[in-house]
Amino acid sequence: MKNKINSYHISKGADSHFYILNDGEFFVQNLSTDLDKAISKAKKIIGEEVPVDIWLRNHKKTFEYEVKPQQHNSHICSYEKYLADIEFKKKKQICDARDYLGYVGDEYEIELELISEFSFEGDYGITWCLNFRDINDWRYIYFGSSKEIDKFKKVGDKCLVRFEIKKHYINNYKEFIPYKINQIKKIKVLNEILDNNSGIVNVSEDALINTN
Repeated sequence: MKNKINSYHISKGADSHFYILNDGEFFVQNLSTDLDKAISKAKKIIGEEVPVDIWLRNHKKTFEYEVKPQQHNSHICSYEKYLADIEFKKKKQICDARDYLGYVGDEYEIELELISEFSFEGDYGITWCLNFRDINDWRYIYFGSSKEIDKFKKVGDKCLVRFEIKKHYINNYKEFIPYKINQIKKIKVLNEILDNNSGIVNVSEDALINTN
């Protein structure tokens, strides 16, 4: 093999990331991060097999990297922050649009979609926590062990549900975007499809039912 000082060979760049084509100790061009691809590309450029001879390049002498990566990283961080701000504003707008339904004690029939569920062991056995949303993306939460919830087989299932509003309170999306949530109780799955566009059926004129 010819001496690497005066021959074509494949080496590594100063950052040890790219395989590069050298003519002696002079840089010709980047090839690839994959050695097989680099060998194939070098052969097409030179017209014959190019030997691989990895040797240490002088980082400071050959490349001016001291300032450029810092500037580059700064631009990336600024752009990522810009995208994060857009995503935050989008999530906040969605959360701000969520609202309370009626008043505590009101009873409604609404088509709800299951979005998450989990259970935990308590003093009275296993309690389930189910999170729902309606067609407006308003949020509902149920704690209990009613057999009615068995009709929701998996996340994404939708059913017409009768329930009573137990509590209104503020929840938080990832601990920093507040939104309103309706806690419900006395859940009854009706398994009917709503025909109206609102997704909400008042079960009486004033939406309040005596459930005793």
